[in-house]
Amino acid sequence: MSVYPDNNFAEVVKTGDGTEALVFRNVTSDAGGVYTVTALNEEGEDRAVVVLEVVGQSPQFIGSFANLTLPHLTDHTIRVSAVGLPAPDVTVARVSEDVEIVYRPQIIRTDTTTTALVVLSSPQISESGLFVIRATNEYGTNTTSAYLTFTTVSEPPLFLSGLSDAVIQQGSKHEISFVVSGVPKPEVYLMKDGINISFVTETTDDGMRYTHEITRVETGDAGFYTAVAVNELDRASSSGTLTVRLSRAAPEFVELPAHATLYAGASHTVTALVSGVPRPNVYVTDESGDLLGDGELVLVGDDQVRYRLQLDNLQESDGGYYTISANNGVGSPASYTFLIDIAPDPTFAPTSSTPYEGKGDIILSAIKITKPLPSELYLSKGEDLITSVRGSGVPSWEDLLTVTLEQKNPRTLALKDLSEYTVYEIIHDEDSDSDFTAEIVLPYPYSLNSGQLTLRIANSQGGEETSTILNIEEAGSDIAPYFDPVPASIASYPGSSILLETRVRGSLPLAVNWFVSPTTGGVRRPVLDGDAYTQHVNGSLEIRDLSDLEAGQYIVQVSNSAGSATAPVNVSVVQSAGYSEWDEWTTCSAECEGRRTRTRTCTNPPPKPGYANCQMEVESEVEKCGAVQCPGYSDWSAWSDCSAECDYGTKRRDRKCDNPPPVENGPQCQGISVDVMACYLKKCPDRVNGQWTEWGSWSECSVPCGQGTQRRTRTCTNPSPSGGGATCEGAGHEEQACVLKTVCSRSAVWDAWSQWGDCSASCGGGTQKRTRECQSSDCSGNELQVRDCNTFDCAVRRAKKQRSLEVSDDEKNIPFEIEISNRVTLCTNVKLSTGTPLTLVETDSTQIYGRVAKKGGYSSIMIYTGSENALIITPDSADLPSKLGTLKIRSKPGKITVQEEDFKLIIHLTTESAEGGMKVEVDNVGSEVDGLLGALERFADEVTLESKSKDKKTLRYKNAGYLLKSSKSRSCYHFNNPKFNSRLIGSTVESFIATDV
Repeated sequence: MSVYPDNNFAEVVKTGDGTEALVFRNVTSDAGGVYTVTALNEEGEDRAVVVLEVVGQSPQFIGSFANLTLPHLTDHTIRVSAVGLPAPDVTVARVSEDVEIVYRPQIIRTDTTTTALVVLSSPQISESGLFVIRATNEYGTNTTSAYLTFTTVSEPPLFLSGLSDAVIQQGSKHEISFVVSGVPKPEVYLMKDGINISFVTETTDDGMRYTHEITRVETGDAGFYTAVAVNELDRASSSGTLTVRLSRAAPEFVELPAHATLYAGASHTVTALVSGVPRPNVYVTDESGDLLGDGELVLVGDDQVRYRLQLDNLQESDGGYYTISANNGVGSPASYTFLIDIAPDPTFAPTSSTPYEGKGDIILSAIKITKPLPSELYLSKGEDLITSVRGSGVPSWEDLLTVTLEQKNPRTLALKDLSEYTVYEIIHDEDSDSDFTAEIVLPYPYSLNSGQLTLRIANSQGGEETSTILNIEEAGSDIAPYFDPVPASIASYPGSSILLETRVRGSLPLAVNWFVSPTTGGVRRPVLDGDAYTQHVNGSLEIRDLSDLEAGQYIVQVSNSAGSATAPVNVSVVQSAGYSEWDEWTTCSAECEGRRTRTRTCTNPPPKPGYANCQMEVESEVEKCGAVQCPGYSDWSAWSDCSAECDYGTKRRDRKCDNPPPVENGPQCQGISVDVMACYLKKCPDRVNGQWTEWGSWSECSVPCGQGTQRRTRTCTNPSPSGGGATCEGAGHEEQACVLKTVCSRSAVWDAWSQWGDCSASCGGGTQKRTRECQSSDCSGNELQVRDCNTFDCAVRRAKKQRSLEVSDDEKNIPFEIEISNRVTLCTNVKLSTGTPLTLVETDSTQIYGRVAKKGGYSSIMIYTGSENALIITPDSADLPSKLGTLKIRSKPGKITVQEEDFKLIIHLTTESAEGGMKVEVDNVGSEVDGLLGALERFADEVTLESKSKDKKTLRYKNAGYLLKSSKSRSCYHFNNPKFNSRLIGSTVESFIATDV
């Protein structure tokens, strides 16, 4: 829940039951005004308007005074309203060449609001200017202004020159500019990737030129640029993509290889970070100038590469000085010489601990396995083996580790070394220098046989092994073969070794065969293991010493008892580095007017010493995506009439998402479509209750002889009810018996009176009629009788005499009154939402509301006595005041009593109050007290209540709390005592009541 405006006075706070309430703190005259409270969740939003009245309030303008472009020589009216206490004085002036031209507005004033009307009669274009409105009272001054432009024409925005795609060299200067025309002058925005950026404006002969200058273009300036121009007639946009081409720069080492001292048989990785444009080739040579194998180049940023060279099984003869070089054809090559020192291989047996030279004071210890493999592992055919162990021994340098995985054949007891197929990762504990987890993956189909599997992890100081029994479970049905992954086409340099990598999945046994159709010509032939080829167990094919003879299209075929599969792959020999295929497009940056990108890298093949690098072509692309145009709202409609004829009410305006409308399945407009604000027309008149006049004279007797009746009347006009006051109680007429003669003439014979007819009005006072007919020629008296009916006030309550009352969901907060006669049944079905504030007591001076808890009862009780006295009671409230306005408050353990002359409210606190809510009783109810099912007035002790289970309970007026407690079920009340009539008074909330009377 949020409140607007968000100032130092209004605050949304959580109450003890987890709901939220609006609280005003440190109220001053500046705090008075209109506050809009918004509740929002994924289902929608709702708003409520709260008006804070302060005895003195500085002026505030109602609504906004906006810049406008209007036709000249046409009358226009400026209408501005300001609210304050007292109502402010309002002046209107136009500023022209630093001189204020003051207008004399027509003033409409109420107690708190002043409206100024200025009629501009046939204004000339020269009368355009800044109009300033000032509102002043003794508490301050407020000013608003707007620029009114009077013109002969109106034009929608038009891009005379727009944005376009551009490729700019890094480090150069670049201007993004465009020219826009339109009358009135459009509002212009420039965005990069959806974010507003600044620009400079200048006037041209055709329109306004907008320029964004980039003094030195860098890679971060690349992106999708959009310019938008909007005026009251239309919206226009223009866009373009800026691509930055990197400048040429000589190679330079950012990170150098480290000197290393190693044991014989160890592995070592040479790493370096090199910058340069174009991307440099990096290679390592020994003291004789010979190259040390193919290193790996990985792109880092726009102008850097990371070089890695893996050196395995180093011997003492490999020790010496090595030189790393970088060259990209720009300037001089960069080089650096470093030392690799190889120490003799120590005894492999574990030792206690040995300082490791070259690693500071760290002690290298033998590997110990602290959490071994489980005793047994179970796999289904076709699954990878994935397991882990825990160990210690400072394995901080993986090149010093030896990880061995062997499987013992259960029939031949022969050991099969699976180390070369094993993938492992060492994960070091953050809070320990020596503890680690080794995650081991053996991809299918290497783990083919059930049997013993042994894992050994060691470093130069020694190690340990752990074993498990591997169980391969047969699949329930044959699985046709398939590739995971499918081998990819490869381009590489002459003499290199490549791997057409794939995994063949499916039920065993599997037959895997490779075929090649050479580019040099000839028919397709099978690929056989030999000097050039090696087929691995998983189906991958290794090609060594690549030449044009091995180039061509390769096809891998795999089959088993369930089926077969094939996959083609191309192998080519190249003389330069090449680009990979484009990556997938990224996700669109916005639902409308967005962009997306895709990239490729120089890795097919990667750069290699002695060969040309990738050409400086575009390595990323940007394109537009999403809806071509974002939807927009229309202008706000005019404000509706005020909802109240007096005092504060609300008025609303709305707008539609049709400028332009959203496309099908596209994004919707952002922001609200309905705006609500407070309004004040005049002060409401005082509430006046109706009073009866004196009785009139008795009418003549209804019969000329015998016994009849006389009637007299009175009216509820002394005074009449007004301002929401109550109508008079009681009857508007009386009857009494009368006797004219003891014996009537036999010739006068009347029929019996008919039944009373329907009332002529449902409220506000109507009449009922009944008639009789004379069955002789000498009848005297009246043939027609009339009496009053439905005399209660229509403006205050709706009285229902019929047998059912239905209130729909659309009718909210409808006052009602049900008169209950003796020997009738009243059934209610009340649906109350958790957190809904309900009226408990309402008198002329006090209003008490309860917020419904989850399990019945109330989570909080809010009490208001006048504009400055308020109190919120929750289950954990303490230190309550003893008096609030005219209320007396008494606190006792488990009970709080709130009392006034016309009522007493008892709030019960229990150990379950925090969850189940507080229980409420209303006692000593006077005739002027209203409330939600709140006051059952003067029920007799004999009144009973019948629940669904047919259990009967006594219902007294103190049991008003039960009505709310049982509000989610249907409850019926039987009134059997003929001595009393009763009333049920309240107001509907949401879907409220279904009544049978």
